[in-house]
Amino acid sequence: MFDALKMNRHDQHTLKSNMIRILLPVTRTERCFRVFRLLSSLTAKFDLSFIILNVIEPKHLDDVNDAYQDLNQLAASHLPAGSYTIVIKHGIPGKVISAYTRTYPLDLVILPFTGFTPGYHLSRFQNINDVLRRSHIPILFIPDPLGGNNINIPFSNGMIIAPKLHKATQTMGYALKFARTLADKCTLLVSNGRLRTKRLKDDTNFIMNRYLNIQIREKFRTVTCRKITLKKLKMQALKTNQDLMIIAETARFPHNRFLWLAQVRKMLSISSSPVLVSRKVPLLFHLEKKFRKIFSKLSDYELTDLQQSQSRVNLHDSGIEMTGSELFMGAYSLTGIQVALQRYGLIEDMARIGYTDIRLDLDTRDRFQHRLRIFDVSESKTLLLVDLVLKMQPAATLKECQLPRHLQTEQLLSIEWLHMQDPLRKLPVSKDLFPGQDYPGLGLGWKVLFILKLMAERIGAAALCNQPEYYHTGRFFHRFFHFANPETEAQLMAIDRDTYPCQISEISWAIFHQAVEMNIDDSWKPFRWSGGLQILPISMAMHHMFNSRSYRLAISEHLKNIQFRVNLEKVKILKAKDVFYQMPGDKP
Repeated sequence: MFDALKMNRHDQHTLKSNMIRILLPVTRTERCFRVFRLLSSLTAKFDLSFIILNVIEPKHLDDVNDAYQDLNQLAASHLPAGSYTIVIKHGIPGKVISAYTRTYPLDLVILPFTGFTPGYHLSRFQNINDVLRRSHIPILFIPDPLGGNNINIPFSNGMIIAPKLHKATQTMGYALKFARTLADKCTLLVSNGRLRTKRLKDDTNFIMNRYLNIQIREKFRTVTCRKITLKKLKMQALKTNQDLMIIAETARFPHNRFLWLAQVRKMLSISSSPVLVSRKVPLLFHLEKKFRKIFSKLSDYELTDLQQSQSRVNLHDSGIEMTGSELFMGAYSLTGIQVALQRYGLIEDMARIGYTDIRLDLDTRDRFQHRLRIFDVSESKTLLLVDLVLKMQPAATLKECQLPRHLQTEQLLSIEWLHMQDPLRKLPVSKDLFPGQDYPGLGLGWKVLFILKLMAERIGAAALCNQPEYYHTGRFFHRFFHFANPETEAQLMAIDRDTYPCQISEISWAIFHQAVEMNIDDSWKPFRWSGGLQILPISMAMHHMFNSRSYRLAISEHLKNIQFRVNLEKVKILKAKDVFYQMPGDKP
């Protein structure tokens, strides 16, 4: 198994960013200073990178230079050189912390605190409700070591609490990844509630196989109970001698949020050991909800208005020049596309990047396959921003998916080609790109995906399909898509499981150069990414198929038997030749 956190220091630098990136908001108090001493024991076991954030509130008159000197002296005494960055900011702490968790690639937020009572402010300024509501990455609450607590860091025994396992799938990934990283042994405490024992067992096995490989699964055990109460938590903590509590549950809807926060507060109040809240705020859920509202207000008349499109209208208000006269996928005129892009905010987003004179080009000569390209003509030359090719195809033509008879008559919207680039953004080195990229992306991938999903709904497609050419493309779409072949689905999950916490770009380049190996019949062989058909279900029949018990059991069986690792020697050689971040034919 390739475990980036347990390699020696020399091997750790063969892959980029294989460390845990931590945000540490602190105040200059003795309580926070004691937590620094505790964290120093973590740096001896793991490769960590800290952003030490000190927020000076408007009512305080702390000197920035004094704060920097104090924190720098403290960090230099307890943390390895080069493992931390000190940031001093003025503002409201909750908003500053929230901005950092959304802007920077972070894995964990660590907050020191002393006990909890209603209304108490953590770290002197941050209310627990504020922290949990704003942050979308896991938060580790560390109690004051002088508050009567016996804290053992690094951790030896952890306990994951999953009150509703079937609703905590988004957060279970975070919980299990950090549990296997931080704790030597762990207990998964699951409430079965009204679920059938067979279904609960299948769900548990699926999640364990998805996030834990063969060696790590031996250190985990599962305990089920009818209902998780504070009394049962205390008893279980004493039995397992746990020194790390992990809460895995999601508050997806606003009316459940306060109930969830109340549960977290109670668990914090009974725990004398650190508590990791594995929170996954569904930011994309809110974006899709916003787009769906816009979608419902777009009328068919606006989207199919051919009168203006036939005469090649130049819309000076938005700088969009449009050519063509046929309906795109039988539902959108060029005017309609322009209206939709404006309503969804993509024109404004591209103008913010620097593309203010947009031109749409439409090719609808093929009856089933249509092409839409978006250019910017504000510079002296025409710049291609988006190239999209869509095709309607019957579900019966799918070779990789054995669909039931009642689904074979359905029509599917297939993404034959999707290329988005930001040619004005210059990157210092090619290693910041993904395989197949000449320029970085526009940063509009999720918005375009939701628009395509809504388009498929409008034209009556049962699903949206895609054939990812590279691993990173498959990982991007995997947030909402399923591979038609359960074995390919399991391979993608297993790569993520066995190469955590390395960045996707590094793994994608390693797979491209066949530096990632797969264990086949007890022998390691280079893994070649073959892609496969990915499907985003839209109709209820498609949803039932990819959420069926048989599909999940097939994935779970494959996950149980496959394993991946990175060939560090091959990566080292490729990087020494300066060809690791290059494709064949690229100039060095």
